[in-house]
Amino acid sequence: MTSRVLDRRRFLTLAAATPLLSRAAFAQDDWPSKPVRILVPYAPGGATDISARIIADRLKHIFNQTFVVENRPGAFGIIAIEEMARAKPDGHTLMVGNPSTNAITPIMHAKRMTVDYEKSVTLVARMVDLPSFLLVTTKDFSPTSMAEFIAYAKAHPGKVRYGSAGVGSFPHYSMEVLARAAGIEMIHIPNKGGGSAYLKDMMTGDIQVGTMNVATAAPVLTNGTVRPIAVTETTRLADFPDVPSFGELGLKRPGDGFWQSM
Repeated sequence: MTSRVLDRRRFLTLAAATPLLSRAAFAQDDWPSKPVRILVPYAPGGATDISARIIADRLKHIFNQTFVVENRPGAFGIIAIEEMARAKPDGHTLMVGNPSTNAITPIMHAKRMTVDYEKSVTLVARMVDLPSFLLVTTKDFSPTSMAEFIAYAKAHPGKVRYGSAGVGSFPHYSMEVLARAAGIEMIHIPNKGGGSAYLKDMMTGDIQVGTMNVATAAPVLTNGTVRPIAVTETTRLADFPDVPSFGELGLKRPGDGFWQSM
């Protein structure tokens, strides 16, 4: 099944975007003919889960059909990918993923998969682009700006602890891009629990820095446990005008950003 996104609009509280889909975006006139499953390779509550539920609700009203979001976390997204790939190829089992599950996992963990990703999976649409913060903990960690963070990391080589959602995840990749660009060395502390889990690690000071999509990070910014020192975009975000961008700081944006696709 192929599709295209006709339009997008920002929903400010999440600093993300919602695709506005119509019947014209789908090739089959008789689709969907039964309830549609939308698999999410993460636990409930994260950005991918939120995106999937917004999309499911929109499609439910457009097609007057049931769209059920089912969470299948674990194994770098492999559990959800394989369940989707083994389903009947009639467009009634979909998966919402991101750079970690849809780009990195099929390469880094290809030998662990029991399906051929290239032959078994078809992209329907790139739905959402989510900007990300570079966050630092405020617990026993002094940097309050990018310049201070880089200076601190250079003064303490191999001592700064950064978190991610696991080895090979997009946050892991983006922090390595930053480390190379800034000429710093850090310790990687992966957390298989996903973004929400390593955000909690940052709030307690177990890790000191990490990238986090704005949708997940925004709700905790008011409690003072973490601080955004940059946004991984070329320009500042209208909703967070005081947070400088990677572009203005002369840093490389990691890849093509943190997107969500189906």
